[in-house]
Amino acid sequence: MASSRRQARRCKLFSCFAYCICAVVFLVALAHASGLLEGHKEWLQLTRGSLALTAEAQLDDLRALLSTRASSLSSPEEQLRPPPPSSKQTSSPTDGGLQVDSNSSQVLGKSDTGVSLALGLAKPLGATSPVAGQPPQQRDEGGAVAANALSSQVQGPQKQSTAGDSSRDSSGSAADIASASPSDEKRRRYAAKYGFYIHAYAHPAAVFHQVRQVHKFFPGSPVYIMSDGGNSFAPFCKKENCTFKLCPPTNDRWHPWPFFRRFYDAAVSLNTEYVIMLEPDNTLHGPITRQPDHDVGGLFVRERGYGQWTYAEKLGQEIRPDFKWSKGAMKAGLCGGSYYRLEAVLDTFSDESVNRIDWNWLAERCSKEVFSSDIAMPYLFASRGWDVMPWNDSAQMNRDRDIPSTGPADAAFRHYSSGYPGGKPAYNLKLRPEDSKLFLPALPEHRRHDSVCQLCYSLEEYKKRFGSDDCTNRLPFHYSPLLKKRYKAV
Repeated sequence: MASSRRQARRCKLFSCFAYCICAVVFLVALAHASGLLEGHKEWLQLTRGSLALTAEAQLDDLRALLSTRASSLSSPEEQLRPPPPSSKQTSSPTDGGLQVDSNSSQVLGKSDTGVSLALGLAKPLGATSPVAGQPPQQRDEGGAVAANALSSQVQGPQKQSTAGDSSRDSSGSAADIASASPSDEKRRRYAAKYGFYIHAYAHPAAVFHQVRQVHKFFPGSPVYIMSDGGNSFAPFCKKENCTFKLCPPTNDRWHPWPFFRRFYDAAVSLNTEYVIMLEPDNTLHGPITRQPDHDVGGLFVRERGYGQWTYAEKLGQEIRPDFKWSKGAMKAGLCGGSYYRLEAVLDTFSDESVNRIDWNWLAERCSKEVFSSDIAMPYLFASRGWDVMPWNDSAQMNRDRDIPSTGPADAAFRHYSSGYPGGKPAYNLKLRPEDSKLFLPALPEHRRHDSVCQLCYSLEEYKKRFGSDDCTNRLPFHYSPLLKKRYKAV
């Protein structure tokens, strides 16, 4: 009996001991599991944060890549869809009264291929983020530039502007034009409502025909021809009453600094309310019947957008706080057959305004196409807060001989792609025998330095070659090491 009791007591003690051991093991395991859980939570939080940053970066790259879809993915007809049938479009503050595609951000290039140029490429490694921009300015209702009391800084690229917008000198604009206060604006006496700036290089038969068409449809309107180191049309202008300027060759369509300065000089010379830019392949078909109703107007391009539009918009808001670079405004193709208010040109294309933009930052974030004139112009006008919209008196001709891809059939101006049947009509014109002595070949010095390179501008080299900074921006520009490396073969 006693033996069985001792045995039962030992069993109870053993059971208690086992329970204690299990409890200790359980507690240790629980503590260990809790530590693992906390570590796992921390890992999850770090991973979630990393994934969020990666996803955000990938979304930024995806948005940029979508804006750079190569034109080879769609035919020229798809890129240049016709506008709404109405010849007059009412504009809204957001989209200009035009149907827009928020998912497409293609841009139309200037080259004869008539294809879209890629913009808004994925952000390259090492690309810098924007920092503080320039001292804000504000333009009054008359279009003049005046100092603004805004104290906030806009987010822009790291490069600081050399702009001195409120006091321009001979390197910019104020010395070339009268004061632009509202009262002076009313007193301004324009030479005519429209002046024509022809950006040329060769094709004398096309240039001569174009000038004569201008004189036919716009009698009394002055004409200014600039040759980018090509033929001299001085004898023709002496006979036909136009102004000619021979500039050194720079392939300025791909170099904003000489391109904008030459446009600026032409606008000063013309002194007209609006400047119509023409290229030798444009054709004229009558007087303007749809009057300009914006500061700048160009060819309607439905599928167009810009990868770094927020940067330009913020710069524009320094001058005009309520400025928005709308999707409708982005559809304006600023090529031959576009119009420009004189005050917009003199403000936007001044040397200081051009250098206010950090072109290196834009090209690093997007692609070299930002240097192309018809891409650089929209960015620059947006950075100054000017109103740009498509113009329904300019039409794009593509695969059909008679029906425009965009714009009305009775538009005053036509622009042609390389796909036009039989080639561009103006380039098929034959030179009249009596006109054979009205132009001169390119100068030997110009032929020696002529080039079609796209990223090879240098103010220092320009002055060394041609003896002065005439026909180009007086302020220096240097390509970034990243762009030199990326486009070393261009």
